[in-house]
Order: sequence, then structure tokens, then C-alpha cells
Amino acid sequence: MLFQSTKSPDIAEELIMDVFMKLWLGRELLVNIREPEAFFHKVAYHKAMDYFKTVSRRERLQQIYIGRMEKVSPKTAEELLIEAENRRILLDAVNQLPARRKEIFKLRREEGMSYDEIARALHLSRNTVKNSLKIATRSISIYLQKHYPGKSALSCYFFGI
Repeated sequence: MLFQSTKSPDIAEELIMDVFMKLWLGRELLVNIREPEAFFHKVAYHKAMDYFKTVSRRERLQQIYIGRMEKVSPKTAEELLIEAENRRILLDAVNQLPARRKEIFKLRREEGMSYDEIARALHLSRNTVKNSLKIATRSISIYLQKHYPGKSALSCYFFGI
């Protein structure tokens, strides 16, 4: 069901893992469910809808960002190349994070979600989200310093210093 909806085995697998995690966390309530299969499908459906809302939100934010950037004076070819290289470097740094930490980081940085929103969406505590973001930021910073020592300005740009 989830694979048919998402058209991606990786995303479907992650959503299924989230569904099972949710079921495990609420396992004491499962004894009250009369039709477990229907309940499971309902939970999976809601997970898929949450995923599509997230994707839709990301796309809207990207369009807003692109629109704002187009209003700014046009960039030179050199600026565009530097910007593309910086994005690639940052993407490399983010991609080295463990899957869950990367997900939390992207929800915060790319989608602008609050700690509480992320915690609710991923069924985590606010402190777990906060700590994961601290560790992710530290890991990215270390990665950038180690692999791109001449790009200290990139760290400043990325972390808003």
C-alpha cells in the first residue's frame, strides 16, 4: 500500500518502520483494537498523508525561496558556480549523517519546522530532537573543517554566523 502511494521502496520502508514504531510505542492500547488489520492500514494511511504534506510543504517553500531569489539582482556566473559548489559541499556534509539525524536536521533547516513540530511528526521527545540537531550541527561542522579546511566562510554561511 505505501509503496504504491509513494512510488519509492526506500520511502515506503521508512514509513513502515515509523508505523511499527508508533504501534510499538502504543502497544498497551493494541489489546483494545477489534480489527488490527484495518487499524494498521489506517495508521499507514495517515503516515503516508503526513509524508505527502511534508513533501508538499517543502516544494512550496522551495518555490517561495526561488521567487525571492529571482527578485534579488541577478548573480554573476562565478557567484552561481560558487553557490552551487557550496550547496554540494553542504549536501555531502548532511548526507554523512545517520538517517534519523539527517531527517531531523532537514525538517528543521529545509522545512523550517519547530522542535515541537518535528517531535510530534516523528513521535520523539522535544529533547531528543534538540539533542539530535546539536549533534548533527556539530558533525556537519567537523565534517566541513576536516574535508574543506579552506571553506571556513561556508561554515559561517551555513550556520548563520
